[in-house]
Amino acid sequence: MHSRASKREGDLDAGRIYWCRYENAIGQTWETRNPGDRSTDLIIRRVRFRRIQEWREARRRRKARADAEKLEDGIRQDLLSRRQ
Repeated sequence: MHSRASKREGDLDAGRIYWCRYENAIGQTWETRNPGDRSTDLIIRRVRFRRIQEWREARRRRKARADAEKLEDGIRQDLLSRRQ
């Protein structure tokens, strides 16, 4: 459930999540996820196949970076064409 403030149009922080990944003394990896909305529950889960998960996260970051660069290039080209 979202608070009334997070339902406002244009609220950039509505979907934010704070997370931490850590390893315990016997080598198990755990992850905590704490949503920005304080009325929701903290999620604690065991991370299995950590290398695969980290590889997927890195791939998503690369794709997001490439998409952002394409968007910036398009905006830059649009601005340059408007100047002429």
